[in-house]
Amino acid sequence: MPSDHLASSSKHLAANMRWWESFLCISAPRGTLVLLLAVGMSAQSRPPYPNAVTDRGIHLKTPMAPPPVNSTFADPDFGSTMVRVTDQDSDFRHPGGYLRTEAIGSSNMWSADTSKFYVIGQGGLTLAYGFDPSTMSISSLPNASPGQGRLVPLRAGGSFSFTNSDLMYGTTDANPLTISIAGFLLA
Repeated sequence: MPSDHLASSSKHLAANMRWWESFLCISAPRGTLVLLLAVGMSAQSRPPYPNAVTDRGIHLKTPMAPPPVNSTFADPDFGSTMVRVTDQDSDFRHPGGYLRTEAIGSSNMWSADTSKFYVIGQGGLTLAYGFDPSTMSISSLPNASPGQGRLVPLRAGGSFSFTNSDLMYGTTDANPLTISIAGFLLA
């Protein structure tokens, strides 16, 4: 940091401190007002999840039978409303195979408006689904069989556009070094 900038910052800080000192002397005893300011600044709004578990303890998973696909249920341990999206028949190319989410944080698995998301199936298969956040219901996208995810012609590791909810970017097996686009409005 240049010394002239540092000197300017120091003068500005000193002027602000003098203003606060005069304010504190006039308004209330120093300790009281400083405490009130600190509390007011740290508690500007209520926590977004007031019933969230925030400890660092290990919480064992409560056994439960898997609910049917496309049904909502309450997480037995934390109370969050969840919806089951897939089952053993969801990967139609590999029945009984696994489905997973991306393992890296740089992939945007949800569309910008949260109306679509994708999962990765066995062998790198990408399946996209529709989602209605108000009802927590899952739906098939255009060109998908009813009750199934739409096969996206991209390799695993694709990403939804951050601005257009109907576009995904990624690579294909035929052109692994070229960015390709998959659109969901195309019928």
